[in-house]
Amino acid sequence: VVFGAGAIGLFAAQWARLSGASCVVQVDVRDDSLKIARDCGGDVVIHAAKEDPVDVVLSLTRGKGADLAIEAAGTPESSAQAFRCVRRRGRIALVGRVDGEWLMPEDVLTGLLRKEQTVYGNWGFDVQPFPANDWTIAAEAFSQRRLTVLPMITHLFRLEEIHRAVRMMSSRSEFFCKVMIVMDEKLQKEKLMI
Repeated sequence: VVFGAGAIGLFAAQWARLSGASCVVQVDVRDDSLKIARDCGGDVVIHAAKEDPVDVVLSLTRGKGADLAIEAAGTPESSAQAFRCVRRRGRIALVGRVDGEWLMPEDVLTGLLRKEQTVYGNWGFDVQPFPANDWTIAAEAFSQRRLTVLPMITHLFRLEEIHRAVRMMSSRSEFFCKVMIVMDEKLQKEKLMI
């Protein structure tokens, strides 16, 4: 289960699939983000403002819970839901950063202890070629087209429009996932070789 369908969550869901997940569930509160999640291959998408993701995951797993939850939304609610939907001895990866303090609800702490869950923290990636080789692995996956990228590119701007692109992103005046600046004004999203 991946909480958050921004670029990080969308890539996390695809890496989960490439790593052998049999069913990838993506959770978000925005219809636009969930459409992209479907287009990127999410098996089940859950609109967390319309249905309880914990209930849906427990139903899908016949009450067992998910093997892994990746929290990439960075909200107190989604963080708590990530813990609540994971099975006994399951894993939770915290990727999204909650702004400010996050006080772990008592039921989440009790569940973490009683279910003997494992929690991993993640802050980005390793740019060194050894011992990790994140960039090489990612580049290979892109070149082999094992990752779906095009649905994430919601905007294309020409280089001379960069100020407009930055204003749009900083003001959040419209929905965006990934914004691409192109040098060639004839370049269309469909022609991109990614």
